[in-house]
Order: sequence, then structure tokens, then C-alpha cells
Amino acid sequence: MLKQKEFIDSTNLDYYLNVIREFLEVHQIKKRIAESPDEKFPIDLRRKAGQELLIGLDAPKELGGEGFSALTMGKIYKEMGKVDVNTRELFGLGHARMLAYDDNINDYKRDVLNKVLKGECLIGIGMTEESSGSDIKNIQTTVRKVTNGTYLLNGKKPMLVEFLNHNIFSYWQRWWI
Repeated sequence: MLKQKEFIDSTNLDYYLNVIREFLEVHQIKKRIAESPDEKFPIDLRRKAGQELLIGLDAPKELGGEGFSALTMGKIYKEMGKVDVNTRELFGLGHARMLAYDDNINDYKRDVLNKVLKGECLIGIGMTEESSGSDIKNIQTTVRKVTNGTYLLNGKKPMLVEFLNHNIFSYWQRWWI
């Protein structure tokens, strides 16, 4: 499994913070979010961020990223939060990190990661539940195999944020046998 180093790369961090600030200003992100009816970031900017190599900041170098640690990304997210919390979807892998740091990166996962890095794909997760919040050990949603290739998913996920903007969505549940 690929491991991230837990340090803050201040030289590259300062450079990328300036690049991100300029990106946010040039694309008037604060204004565009404020003017959107649901206050979500404009999804078209994700592709532009990919073209400017800003999505792969926390992707491993072996996959074409900068390899920034979670600590370094935390500094970046803190800066972005000054503009709007929804800008977190513009920079970094987001939920695609679960693929990038997987023990088994096969051709399919590599293809998905390449699309994520280019801003062509966004991955979401459905985890939060009314009764258990984000406590994955107590998830009540279940899935069971009905026939070959068919599954029955049973439960409620009230917090499916940005669901329609995601190309791939991972739904967390318990297997029912």
C-alpha cells in the first residue's frame, strides 16, 4: 500500500496556495457560488482545476500527483474555506483517495484516477445515516444478493451531498447474508 509522509512541504505549499488563490480569483468562485441557487461550486471549474494540475496535489507521485500529505492538504483546505466550504471539491482527490492509496491499483482504478486528475470524474460516498451518523460500525443500511449481478439495497442516506455531480458513487452498507 502506498503511504503518505506526514509533513508539511512548505516550499510547494506556498507556491500552490498562491496558484489556488489566483485560480479562485480569476474564476470568481465566491461570486459564482453566491449567485447559484443551491450555493454549490460550479462543476465546470473542476475540469479547469484538472487542466491546471490542481486536483492531483494529494495524489501519489507514482500516479502523476504531487504527493502532498494530509497535513499539507489541511492547510490548503483551510485557505479554501476562507472563500467557501464547497471549494474543497475543486482541489485534491477528495473521495478518490480511497482508490489512490489502495493496495491493488488495477487498470480500471488507474483509468478512474486519471479521469479524476483531469477533472473529468468526481467520486462521492453515501455514508451518513439518521440513526448512526457517520459511525460506519453502526450503519443500518444493508445489501443482499438477489440474483447473479443483482443486489437489493435497503436503507436511508439523508446526506447525499452533490450526488448529481458525481460520476461514481460509493454507498456504504452492511452485507446481509
